[in-house]
Amino acid sequence: GATLADLLEERYPYFEEWGEEIARVEQAYHKKKRQINSMDFDDLLVLTLRLLQRHEELRRLYQRRFQYVLVDEYQDTNHVQSELVDLL
Repeated sequence: GATLADLLEERYPYFEEWGEEIARVEQAYHKKKRQINSMDFDDLLVLTLRLLQRHEELRRLYQRRFQYVLVDEYQDTNHVQSELVDLL
């Protein structure tokens, strides 16, 4: 996936002068999450997707468990959320 720096460069070039400071904040944020053994919503999505992609038996378990998946406001899903739905 794209890094925060990649995203800023591509979509928000006016933040370029703040790039180093933003990178420091990002590193501090990830470090703090590890220290307190915590995850944010994006971590939950990405790690769940990775788990299901890498472990076929687990993926099949959930595919059998959920015959249908209804997604409200699908137009607001991101790429990771869409991949999760597709896997199930």
